[in-house]
Amino acid sequence: MSKTKLIKPINKARRYDKILKENIESVVWVLVERILKIKVIKTELLYPELAFTIEREADFVLMGTAQNGEETVYHIEFQSQNDIEMASRNYMYSALFNHKYRKPVKQIVIYMGNDPLSMKAELVMPDFTFRYELIDMRSFSYRDFLNSNIPEEVILSILCNFENDPNDLVISEILHKLRLLDKSETLFKRHFLQLEVLSGLRNLEQVINKIRQKMPITFDIQKLPSFQEGEERALSNVAKRLILRNTPLFEIQEITGLSINELEKIKKELDAPQKGKKVK
Repeated sequence: MSKTKLIKPINKARRYDKILKENIESVVWVLVERILKIKVIKTELLYPELAFTIEREADFVLMGTAQNGEETVYHIEFQSQNDIEMASRNYMYSALFNHKYRKPVKQIVIYMGNDPLSMKAELVMPDFTFRYELIDMRSFSYRDFLNSNIPEEVILSILCNFENDPNDLVISEILHKLRLLDKSETLFKRHFLQLEVLSGLRNLEQVINKIRQKMPITFDIQKLPSFQEGEERALSNVAKRLILRNTPLFEIQEITGLSINELEKIKKELDAPQKGKKVK
């Protein structure tokens, strides 16, 4: 397995990006090797400071060195929604990365959304056609990732093709594998909660919730590494998401550690806009 050197941290995650990046950052090249069969002897994770204002950060930019010493810039994006501007944005990135590093640029977009893939993998110009690699996670069997011995890869099984296997059976298999791989209860709780967040990309929250209720585990989100920064805001956001799912307040209290009074206040704030009131 190639080693990855982190140059600068990736930040400002969007809806699912925080969990995706937290998981994928440690296995991003393993994932690329698995999907595209690309082999290099060394990778270096870059975070380029470009001399242009761009709307959005690139997810991952790596310098890969092949056995013959040839270097290639790999730009990898993970999409939870279709983006009609993806081809034109990647074209811009390709030009900027090539200008900065003076190396060949290979671009890969891995689509993890629930809607059918509708993005275009090419941009047709009058004098040339720009192309990038577009991969749909559902083109892979969930067993391709379930058979991994890396928990972060196993979690991604939930985004793959279930091959007509029942949802609850697949999720139970994923959790069983995580149980075998995670060395501590803390790690297992962390991965379970990450799995629950990613299940939203496949509308499987209710299946996850039913399985969780049968498990003798108390989840303390406040102790998870992913919530160490901005803890109050993170807990509040989790509570809001669960309230919008009509999860009972006593269950949300168990998950977040927030008091019933705090949860009732959050619920009132969510209800206020619907009644034409201002949220303070």
